[in-house]
This record gives sequence, C-alpha cells and structure tokens, in this order.
Amino acid sequence: MIGRTFGPAILECKLGAGGQGAVYGGRHRFLDEPVAVKILHSTASPQLQERFRREARVGRRLLHHSTIRVFEFGEQEDFLFMVMEFIEGGDLHRVVRQGAMSWQNALRIGRRIAECLAEAHDRSIIHRDVKPSNVLITRSGEVKLADFGMARILGGEELQPDLNDTPITVTGVAIGTPYYMSPEQFEDSKNLDGRSDLYSLGVTMYHALTGKIPFSGSSLRQLERSHRETSPAPLAESGCDAPEGVQDLISRLLQKSPEKRFATAQEVVAAINEIAGEPDAVADAEALKVLGRTVEISSADTSTAPPTATKAGETAAAPPLEKGADPAAAAAPDLDTSTDVLPTPTPPSQAMAPSVVIGALIATIFFMAGVSALIFVWMLPPKQDIARGSEGTGESQPADALVSGSDDVTEAAVAPTAPPSS
Repeated sequence: MIGRTFGPAILECKLGAGGQGAVYGGRHRFLDEPVAVKILHSTASPQLQERFRREARVGRRLLHHSTIRVFEFGEQEDFLFMVMEFIEGGDLHRVVRQGAMSWQNALRIGRRIAECLAEAHDRSIIHRDVKPSNVLITRSGEVKLADFGMARILGGEELQPDLNDTPITVTGVAIGTPYYMSPEQFEDSKNLDGRSDLYSLGVTMYHALTGKIPFSGSSLRQLERSHRETSPAPLAESGCDAPEGVQDLISRLLQKSPEKRFATAQEVVAAINEIAGEPDAVADAEALKVLGRTVEISSADTSTAPPTATKAGETAAAPPLEKGADPAAAAAPDLDTSTDVLPTPTPPSQAMAPSVVIGALIATIFFMAGVSALIFVWMLPPKQDIARGSEGTGESQPADALVSGSDDVTEAAVAPTAPPSS
C-alpha cells in the first residue's frame, strides 16, 4: 500500500491496523502537509462501514478548531478511505494513567471540549462517546475531540436520513463506553440530547482531576447501577486541591437527571470561565504543549483505554474487573475484528522508528566491514616483497600467483556482513 494514492493523499508509512482496516501516514499532494489516511476494506461489516461514513460526514460538517478536519472521503477499488488532519501528540487517557493533572489544565481541556460540543450540539450532532481516549492533545498545545463515528444527528436536518436510518442505532440498545456513559444512555442510545455528552464530559474531567474513574462495576449491569445510584467521592478526598467552584462544576455535570445538569455546552464554557477566568490562548497553549509532547501517541501502545462498549448495533459489555480494581487500568482488547475500531493516527517518526534503527544498524555494519577491509589491504606487504620472500625456498613463484593464493583471506575480509535475519 505504501506509495499508493487515495484521493489527494500519497501513503508514506503504516501507522497501525485494526481487524478490517488500517491507518497510514501520508502527504496531501496539493496542500503539501502531512495527513492521516484511514482505510477500511469493503468486506468490513455493514455497521462498521456505516460508522466509517458517519465519521467522515460529521467531520466535514464541523468547523471548530477542536474538531479533527476531514479533507476527503471516498471509495477506491475495494476500500473506503478517509483523508484526515494528522494529529501529533498524545491522548488524555495516556496522560491520566500517569496520575491526576492540575485543576488548571483539566479546566483548560474541559473548556476546549465543551466549545467543540457546543458547535456540534448547535448542529444537532450528539457525540455519544466522549472519553479521555477520544480527547487528543497535540504537541502545539491544541485539544481535539476525535471519533464522531458513533454520533447521532437529531431531527430536522438535511443529512438525517443518510446518517440515522441505519442499523447502528436501535431503540433500547446501549452504545458507548460504559465507564463514561450517562445513565440515560444505558437505557436508550437513540433518544439522547446534548446533556448526555455533558455528563460524559463530567466523568472525563473527574478522571483527569483525580486520576480515577468515578464509577465502577464488575459487569455492565453493575456499572449502570453505579451511574444511576452512586455519588462520586468529593474531589478533595482524592487529593485534588481544586477550588470549591470546580467541585460544583463537576457535581452539576454528573447529575443523574438531565434536567439538573447544565442545559447547554455554552453554559459549561461560561461556568469554567467564571472559575478560571477568560481563556488566555498563549498561556493555555504553552501549558498544554507540555502534555502533548511528553505523552506521544504510540502505535505500539494500543491497549490503554477502556474499551468501547459495543460493536455497532450490539448490546454493550463491560470487561470484568476484580474487586477493588481501578477500571482506568483495565486493558482494552487487541485491535482485531471483535472491536470494530481503527487505531488512532500515530506520528510517522514514531511509527517508522524500528525500521530506521535497523537500517542504521545495517549501514553501520557495512561501513565497519569496509573500513576493516581497507585497513587489512593497506597492511599487506607489497607484491614484490612477497615474491622475494620465497627465494629462500628454492622455488620461484610469480608474485601474481602468490597474491592470488591469498584471495580467500582477502575476500573474507572485504565480504559485506549480511544483515541480521528478522
């Protein structure tokens, strides 16, 4: 696939693969900038194909800078492809696995995601899978909300029939990630509004502030009961030194009843600004750069986020957890056909690192072999000296014959070392 062209993109390296697709790093032929190219084989399930199309269509409709841009979507030969903005940085889940972050950074990230959700909700788009692994922090200090593949378009919009009349969403079926789902999302993922996303944002921010997920259970039913009946421990009990206003913000986001939460994402942005002050673009970017640069997305690390609850159109199933275990540490299943997901784009420099190291090692071996051969040849006596050295034996041997007799040694010295077998 490397070197092939999909739409405006030329594939340059493979970043990762799922069961029925892969993500490549490439370059936009006309914009001359790096891009990520998601490719899905046409043999993928109809639900996964529809989720793929949905992500592309929704991505084209949203313009906020915290939404990952989609440049082009299409079908080519036996593949569906999506050319997207390339994100170099880390996701929030990998950040919080290292521990709680400062309340200032948590509010910076929460504000950016709330702004992104505000635009989506204004366009009647519900994300339905807001969680740390879908929040990306770039090396330049930007925050991006990823994966609108589970999004739902509410009624009254032009694209509703294309996006909603599919087997992905079925009344009475839970779709999402159980650790971060709102109570109402467990009951019915189809009939939701933007306040469900705000609840998920609240869980995500609580996780960032404390390093812990506020709700847990050893089964899907226990998780649902926890979301419906359990009040999370106060932030202060987890060592968070945030001001009281932050606790009030999280408590309101995590209200069991949608009517008691913030009515809109704009209200969340306003509440955060009241606590932290009006956003300072320069200061925010500088603070977030540290996170984006220190926690890079790695194609080798694909098992750190809690798994998505469902295949499209199926009932969610949470992984079993040992008693007292932190769900944040639960490993996601491998990227195979059972997960119906594609990996997050990885920086090409990291994805190609093993091949670069091996190439450098082989080049070094060849170089050292060549230098050794030159030194060996330089140290050999001149041909004339070798011929004269045989005079005492009473046998007269041409110098050329004596030199040719050492060919085996010379060839062994200059023969290139074979690269190590893989």
